[in-house]
Amino acid sequence: MKTEIAKFLTEKGFSVKDGKFFATIKGYHFNGSFKENSYFTPLTLHVSFFATRIQQQTIASALSVTLGKQISVVATDYGMKFIYNNMSVKELLRILPFSLDYIPDVLAKEGALDCRYCPICGTELKPEEQRLLSVDGIFVALDEHCRANYAVTEVSAETQSDIPNNYAKGIVGALAGSLIGAVITFFATMYIGLSFIISIVSLLLATALYKKMGGKPNNVMIAVSGCFTVVFQLLACLAAYVIAAHDAFGQTSDIWQSFMAAMMIQEFSAAFYLGFILNLLFSIGSIVVYLFIYKRKKSRSVL
Repeated sequence: MKTEIAKFLTEKGFSVKDGKFFATIKGYHFNGSFKENSYFTPLTLHVSFFATRIQQQTIASALSVTLGKQISVVATDYGMKFIYNNMSVKELLRILPFSLDYIPDVLAKEGALDCRYCPICGTELKPEEQRLLSVDGIFVALDEHCRANYAVTEVSAETQSDIPNNYAKGIVGALAGSLIGAVITFFATMYIGLSFIISIVSLLLATALYKKMGGKPNNVMIAVSGCFTVVFQLLACLAAYVIAAHDAFGQTSDIWQSFMAAMMIQEFSAAFYLGFILNLLFSIGSIVVYLFIYKRKKSRSVL
């Protein structure tokens, strides 16, 4: 039977096991441990991020004032620790929701780098470096150089799979990335004519925002991002040609009739079919190449 704290954390999307918990909230890794029957320190929370010393001081000051004296704020080598002191479980569950929402907002406002960057040196992490490591009992992702300088333990595949995967937010991120790519494709088709190359950019945007919103990099990410990329790339291509046709024939017919009239012209229809087919092929090709690279890097990573 889950305790009150464990139940609350699970409902908030945390992976909870043996008094420890983990989640990615607004791009930042949240780790911690709790003791249900401890009044003095019922919960300890650690948030991983990179910030300069001055930024850390500003963040610590802002959080200390707002969170109150019962929560100790301590800077660490890879982020910041929050120790909840002298409070009952009821008090903790009243304060914790605000903390989990407020802390990442302050970090983002002050420019603290999120989980895409090494929390020790601030270097942007390569895809193969984004696997979690256990450093002093805290799950973090470090770049290759910092791994060599810290006593780290690889997190097992079983533990990795226990980490919550926010599919809903990931899908929203992939949708947003694909839409941005579609907009670029639309204008590229209208004014340049060579839009099919944008499908690669669209897929990269979709996968990047999928991960940014809390989705785990896996086959689901590639499938969702790939589907959105194909659909929106083709729709953007179609929309561009429809608008172009309407500009030419719009004085005498509605937008679709203008397009159908333009398709009767061999040069226009040939250009449309060529652009449509190239967008389809490059979109599918981008997915295949991305999947190949992803599988190859995954096979080389240490589980």
